[in-house]
Amino acid sequence: MALHMFGALFLHAQDSQEAQREPEVWRVIVDGMDHMRDLVCATPFKPGETPLRVVPNLEKTLFDYYYRGTYDEFWAQDCNDFQAHFARHADIPGTYSGGWFDPFAIATTTYYASMAKQNTTPQRLLMGPWTHMGSRNVLSWANDVDFGPESVWGFPILNPDQERWFARWLKDEPNGFEDEAPVRIFVMGGGDGRKNAEGRLNHGGHWRTENEWPLARTQFTPFYLRSEGSLSGEAPTEDNAPASYDFDPEHPVPTLGGAVTGFFEMAPMPHLDPFWVKYLPPWVRMRSIVPDGPMDQAEKPDVVGARPPYPRLSERPDVLVFQTARFRPTSSSQARSTFDYGSRPRRPILTSRPS
Repeated sequence: MALHMFGALFLHAQDSQEAQREPEVWRVIVDGMDHMRDLVCATPFKPGETPLRVVPNLEKTLFDYYYRGTYDEFWAQDCNDFQAHFARHADIPGTYSGGWFDPFAIATTTYYASMAKQNTTPQRLLMGPWTHMGSRNVLSWANDVDFGPESVWGFPILNPDQERWFARWLKDEPNGFEDEAPVRIFVMGGGDGRKNAEGRLNHGGHWRTENEWPLARTQFTPFYLRSEGSLSGEAPTEDNAPASYDFDPEHPVPTLGGAVTGFFEMAPMPHLDPFWVKYLPPWVRMRSIVPDGPMDQAEKPDVVGARPPYPRLSERPDVLVFQTARFRPTSSSQARSTFDYGSRPRRPILTSRPS
């Protein structure tokens, strides 16, 4: 179970048939979203004791997620495991689009790769530096990171692109779509690594076209976690000491951004007229308790699970950090990579932590 799906079920519940018929059902669900931070800390969840009880089929879905830890007939349904049923897919032109910070990024790219392999009709992949809904926004940033003006997409580009695609394959208008490279990806990195006027990291990036996915020229390089904290191309020997940490379930490592979506709560609206509070659709004041996208890995007072003195996650005793030597690009066009930008030297960092 991805815990953000707990929040997403409330989004579906407030739009359910039960909520449309019974105002009290709607109020129970919205009240749950008003107290989402408390709800997610009140585990273990128990049937009949969550606000989702007023929408029984969605509460059942929650506990199917929650209890079914092994692959069984529930997960094998075609609505849950698309990939197992790809052979049934129609051989029609398709576009698969998503973002690197979308929780479905791997599913999207796998879908494209599978269809490109099995189908004879043109298939296309588009991946940007976006969150789940980011391709619709005319923004160059996601959360704490700015990818530069080249990353901006949004409806002004998305809609004409879709119209041209459908014109080619539904109206048979010759517009050259099939002659273009099938894969378009945004490669993140290459910025100066400083913070801009809005306080976001200038990470930069650029668009690139490719002929296939995964890239045929990929060179896979193994890296090994070493007990002294290095991430090295040299494999450890049997006499290397293990790395360990003590995990306190009452004080878990908080999640700071990432590939999440739908972890919604209701944001307070203390200054709105009661009429608008009553009649505004609920999504107008929804926000996620775990912000989508890249985020500075330092605890903050408004982060669920964070506590004073609000350390960087890499400084916590229950986090293991493995770090490579500094990457040295062979040309200025190659991006430097950084995942943790604090006061330490900017070097790639891989953090292994409980979630």
